[in-house]
Amino acid sequence: MEKLQAAGGLPRWMLAASALGAAGLYQFLLLAPLALAFAVPALWFGSMFFVWGGLLGFLVMAWVVQPERARPPAELPREAAPALFALVDDIARRLDAPVPHAIALDDELNAGALELNRGLSLRRTRRVLVLGRPLLAVLDREALAAVVAHELAHFSRRHGRLGHWLYRTRAAWLDYARAAGGDDSSPWERAGLAFAQLFVPWFQRASFAQSRADEFEADALAAQACGGPALGRALQQLDAAGAAWPGLTARLRADWQRQHAQPPGDLIDRLGAALREAAITATVDASDRRHTTHPPTPARLQALGTAAGAVRWDAAPAGPALLGDRWTQEAAGPDAATAAARHAWASWHRLRQHTGEAAPQPRAPREALAAALAGHPVLRAAWCQEQEAPRRLCSLSLQAEPRAMEAEGVDEEALVDLGLGLLQALFEPAVALRARVVYTTEPVPEELAARPDTRLFGP
Repeated sequence: MEKLQAAGGLPRWMLAASALGAAGLYQFLLLAPLALAFAVPALWFGSMFFVWGGLLGFLVMAWVVQPERARPPAELPREAAPALFALVDDIARRLDAPVPHAIALDDELNAGALELNRGLSLRRTRRVLVLGRPLLAVLDREALAAVVAHELAHFSRRHGRLGHWLYRTRAAWLDYARAAGGDDSSPWERAGLAFAQLFVPWFQRASFAQSRADEFEADALAAQACGGPALGRALQQLDAAGAAWPGLTARLRADWQRQHAQPPGDLIDRLGAALREAAITATVDASDRRHTTHPPTPARLQALGTAAGAVRWDAAPAGPALLGDRWTQEAAGPDAATAAARHAWASWHRLRQHTGEAAPQPRAPREALAAALAGHPVLRAAWCQEQEAPRRLCSLSLQAEPRAMEAEGVDEEALVDLGLGLLQALFEPAVALRARVVYTTEPVPEELAARPDTRLFGP
């Protein structure tokens, strides 16, 4: 570990100082609207009472609120999966690690350990173990337990705290960079984005060595709790399934959308079975990608004293066994989780039916859009406008009925995401894309009313 820490990056005290400064700036950016709310009365009245009162109020609110930009996944109730919680509690006890406050499921082939509300806040720190549904459909119980042990080791009292701090700072600024910079971003947000674009690459390079050392330490603690062979097998299984994941999931999703008007109730089970089969022959990149937060699997296996070899896939997936009846709900996946997601699936089904097996022809994207969107229960009209100068741009406008949106549980964000997704499937990557929602309760914008030839469907 000491060799890894010295192999690259900054000394520990400089990493900690950098993380402290960046975390403070991040919180300051999030608290800027709150600061403005306290500053306006002070500037308006010009009284020292309001100045000091506003400053004190801001500090107290900053301490109490401590806003987070990222939203954690929805948490799984303990009573919904007693076997899974019992397994996690037992592993935490063996590791001398705090028991997570919650377990959350997401849609990644991965697992993670989150610490929320850390810092100067009145809210207690919440430790959340995040498990991907595909992970539960691919790994067996023994391999999953080893992965859980690795993640809980990051919470362990025997594990260094600097790694948590570095990870949270890096993740916070990565999230800020993804969320900021849109057309409606404020100058304040764009300034934060400019800092993130400079800081994140530098901080990643500076902290890679420390992050890798933390991963080796978590592996060692997990091996003590669940055995080196189990963790080694899990690492190899995740490598093989991960190699098959990107191309396979996109192809399967397109096939299922073409075949089914509604998402299959066992979508995650199907995905897990397909990943297991593809992983047997998948080609894994075992090169040492030095500029990553995780060491390569061969190095981790060597540190565990476990030899790489043929991976066994005969044991049953962990999801059904650990979640019981709840797995029936979770196996449907995010496409069946909400009415908005089911409506989006139906739109994709109509698109796939319209385009057939082959990709849509360049001359027919408007017809495909009309076929996909015309059956959506909240849309009353749609327009697609294209321009060539000053840059090639395709703009999709969706007219929605607010009462229908409320009844169907569809919000504006879901409609915009659907529109952008369809555009990305139909237009070349070089085309800039834009989607927006207009409402039936408002007058049709002039640029749409003046160009009836752009209407895809509607009155």
